[in-house]
Amino acid sequence: MPPSMFVTFVAVALLALLAVASAECDGLECDAEDAHMVQVFGRKLNSKRLGSCRAEDQVRWPCGTPVVSSFALQVVNNDTSSSNCAADNVATISALNIDTGDYASICQLPEGICVNACGIDPTSNLAFCVSRPGDLNLLRIDCDFTGKLAELQARSDAGTLSSFTPVAGDVCFYGLVANTMQGAFDASGNFWFLRSTGRVYQITDATIGMLSGAANPTVPPSPPIQGAVAGQEFLISAVNVGNVADIVAITSDFEGTSQEYLVGCFRDSTPNRAKVWVQQVSGVTNPTNPPLPIELSITNADPSGSSGATWSFQNRIFCAYNNVDQGVYEPLLATAFDIDIAPEGDRRHGFVEVARRISESVETRSNDGMNCINALAPFPPFPSTTTSTTALGAGEGDPHIHTLDGRHYLLLSQGSFSFWRYSGVDAELQSKKAPVDFEVFAHYSGHSS
Repeated sequence: MPPSMFVTFVAVALLALLAVASAECDGLECDAEDAHMVQVFGRKLNSKRLGSCRAEDQVRWPCGTPVVSSFALQVVNNDTSSSNCAADNVATISALNIDTGDYASICQLPEGICVNACGIDPTSNLAFCVSRPGDLNLLRIDCDFTGKLAELQARSDAGTLSSFTPVAGDVCFYGLVANTMQGAFDASGNFWFLRSTGRVYQITDATIGMLSGAANPTVPPSPPIQGAVAGQEFLISAVNVGNVADIVAITSDFEGTSQEYLVGCFRDSTPNRAKVWVQQVSGVTNPTNPPLPIELSITNADPSGSSGATWSFQNRIFCAYNNVDQGVYEPLLATAFDIDIAPEGDRRHGFVEVARRISESVETRSNDGMNCINALAPFPPFPSTTTSTTALGAGEGDPHIHTLDGRHYLLLSQGSFSFWRYSGVDAELQSKKAPVDFEVFAHYSGHSS
């Protein structure tokens, strides 16, 4: 081809590309970054990344800060009209108020980006999600609370977190991952995620630590492949994931030996029953013949709908159901019983009890849970699983009071308050009986309401 013809050909091709990009950008002028976003998302994003994706600029989640580290977080996309991500979608990170069941937005991501499969890496305190749909990039979420942590703590203690002005969040893209809506970090910093085809994937902590973020997502090839962040490992095949919408990674010995499991709550359609899904992922030597998943039917409650957000605090599991008035439940794996030893089919069955932690919570859609997994849970301690009448209560912080019957109170007035009292019986001491009158007080000397 003569040089002049080649130049003409390239010029025509570039003009055609710019014309398409301009049309996709609603007639607005598109620069190179806009054209890239059009190619990935099918449109120009309303907001671009404002910061830098350099490693030294990454923002860590405040998992070492009291109160804030115990937030039960939901990442919520406000576009719920379809499976596609609308151009004006705003994804927010919100904290659950366990006194009211409401969610208060504390960080807002750039417009036009939808996310799912979110988690906080406990080894770095960096937050990651998978963007959707179409591009399916692993991305890092940066929410800079510099100068805001004291306000977050104070508003959380005062029950006024809903008045907090969300900080502006940012994202960095780390490359393509397999299509997923369920993801979680384990205690070692490995990122686990599922595919609807029944495959379990893992990106190791070491791999994540070596990845470099970019301001733009990786463009999927056409036709798309379930392509790969370097080091993305396919570990388990043909796992029945049911209708599980979110997962956590925990370590438990509920089957007799300590193993690592992925856990999620869901509602089975046949039979119509609330269940807990448990998949062993440690000690798997043959990816095509892994331990069968266990579906534990909940015996003492029957929450309806999908559990779109699941949290793990120090291996305690909490499932938030999306439907209003369903609330948050804690599966107590230690109560699991009658688990199949020689099952038929592609799963094992059993039964489990749950503890209800919040009686009501706001309805959410297109959501995902994440939290600091090594932090103390914001929910009351679980009750005793023995046959005695004992139960556990607690008081901590400003103070927060967890009563023996599972209620939660927050003191906002200064003074001393009766926390617990036991009387009306006699105790035998050195062959003599003495009346018991025992009382514990909680004192609050902070800000008055």
